Amino acid sequence: MPAATLAHQLGEAVALLDGYVAVLSGSAGLAPPERHAVEMIALATARLRRCTQDLIELAAAGRERPDDAPADAGRALADAVEAVR
Repeated sequence: MPAATLAHQLGEAVALLDGYVAVLSGSAGLAPPERHAVEMIALATARLRRCTQDLIELAAAGRERPDDAPADAGRALADAVEAVR
């Protein structure tokens, strides 16, 4: 499945979850364990939203998957230091 299609499908599911989280979060009658469960669902939904955004960015860049090459942390740090000088 292309990244753009997958992002669209995930986006619809995330929007649905966001709606339910909003409704449940506004419920005054939730016991503490239930409120905690809603908070965990909200956190998981936020992670899914970020993953969906990453897929959209990959699709926009014309790439279907992230690079598999390991990152050179030392080089990235040196580039960041150089950028702020």
